[in-house]
Amino acid sequence: MLSLGISRILARIEDGIFEGLPNERAKEFPLQFLNAINVGADLSMVFPKFMHWLLVDSAHGIIKFAKNKEAIQTVADLYQRKIDGENINLNEWLSVRETSAAYVAYADAADAAAAAYADAAYADATYAARQKARIIQADKLLELLSNAEI
Repeated sequence: MLSLGISRILARIEDGIFEGLPNERAKEFPLQFLNAINVGADLSMVFPKFMHWLLVDSAHGIIKFAKNKEAIQTVADLYQRKIDGENINLNEWLSVRETSAAYVAYADAADAAAAAYADAAYADATYAARQKARIIQADKLLELLSNAEI
């Protein structure tokens, strides 16, 4: 835990979102993040809920863009089980990681190859899309923090 009582993983998510936000929103986001947390809130389910949303949300989830939707859904299902109160053992997480690792390596290579051929207009559009995604992610994280049970 950090000295503010925020888990390291939530702090890293906040920082990653912050780094990708447009400048004006980035200036406001750290304070919005802290203000969204109610005193005494249990933040333990914020990360699993955020990850589940990030993976399979019908409007913004990664699954919309994935070639291997089954791997994404498998990970999301583990997060849902955690949200539902089930204790997921380490072997289950490791098994899913091994199954998904080959796909991730392939996807990273494909993304790198595509980027090598991208022109400036494509790069600008990609940058704008990433900023838009970070704004949506920031809003969702703030919502989850503010709704965490006390």
